[in-house]
Amino acid sequence: MRDDTPVTQRLIVAREGGFFSPTLKLCLQTLLVIVLLVVSVGGWSKFYYGNLADGVAYLRGDVISVSPLIGDLGEVRIGSEATYEIKIRNLSGSKVTILGIRADCACVVTNDLPVSLDSRQYHSLLVSLSIPQGSRLGPFDHQFLLYLDVDTRNTVFTVHGKAVE
Repeated sequence: MRDDTPVTQRLIVAREGGFFSPTLKLCLQTLLVIVLLVVSVGGWSKFYYGNLADGVAYLRGDVISVSPLIGDLGEVRIGSEATYEIKIRNLSGSKVTILGIRADCACVVTNDLPVSLDSRQYHSLLVSLSIPQGSRLGPFDHQFLLYLDVDTRNTVFTVHGKAVE
């Protein structure tokens, strides 16, 4: 089309061909499909599990979910013990047993294990972290690994705080 073509003719041609190029139409359609999928997964997660995080964990292939994944103990005196509560949920369709917890330090104590969870069942677990005498003052981060009776990827949660005198 020439530059001296009247504006009305240009508008008619634009309407006939559409205002969007085929590439832009494809991008917009793809974006719409992605938005619909995200909304659908969110709705399914909320309906089936009660929250989005558990639904995403299930889709990721996790057998259990841990909430919260990162906990803050605040200030913990050296020589004392701090307790941290986690909520564990079985996301699978069958019974799962939590056999134990391993920490990246020799500071974890839990008396509630092993524990078995039926499908979609919750369980609150108290994890005690003791800061032994002679520990370094200042911030700390400890990771905990849950051992299950099923073959699955590891479930890890983290606790941080600050060791003080």
